[in-house]
Amino acid sequence: MPEKKALNQKRSDDLVDRIPKVAVALEDCCPEARCGLLMCAECSEAPREPYIAELRRTEDMYEGPHQIATIHLATYPAGSLEAADMKKAQGALRKQLERYGFTGSILVGGTEAGWSEKQGLWILHVHLLAIGAPDAAWKMLRAALRDSGPAIPLKVQPLRDVEYQLSYLLKFTTCHWPKARGPEGRGPACPLPPDRLAELAAFWSRYSFGDFPFLFGAHRTRALVD
Repeated sequence: MPEKKALNQKRSDDLVDRIPKVAVALEDCCPEARCGLLMCAECSEAPREPYIAELRRTEDMYEGPHQIATIHLATYPAGSLEAADMKKAQGALRKQLERYGFTGSILVGGTEAGWSEKQGLWILHVHLLAIGAPDAAWKMLRAALRDSGPAIPLKVQPLRDVEYQLSYLLKFTTCHWPKARGPEGRGPACPLPPDRLAELAAFWSRYSFGDFPFLFGAHRTRALVD
């Protein structure tokens, strides 16, 4: 699509003096020779679509309260995202879910590093579809996370718009929202500053797509692994 090609070109321009190898790969990516980078607007979308379809299938299969949760994992100041260990953070969250009463529930979604301009922090977090999670478990997890840092530790809301909310659970965005959230939402998205984009590109390059899904109480299907 033209808009994806334009987005790749913008990312390439911002990265050419910072991570030249990634910049060249983005510029050269084409249907005949895909670059395969998560930083690529085309290549990150190809495995994402079947994963989101799998989330829709999972949502439709199971009864019980259906909720959307955002859970804070860790924060990193500007210039230190390289210190993030996504797999270690995911493993620590799974242990917390086991400890605080989520066994028997299903929590599936994705992991994201989002930039907060206001706080000057990278916020590593997960967006999850939660099915059958007890209220008491949420309360215990919230109490355990309350001193976890400046980010909102836990946000839970009902699943109301399946298509929109599930599509949000795993994404590879290079935008941030610098304006504070107001009555009408959080305002327009802006491209990451080039230095922050380079940090994110370096972070993503350490992982494959299959590292970003988060699953608890659900099996990894082919759509989640490929």
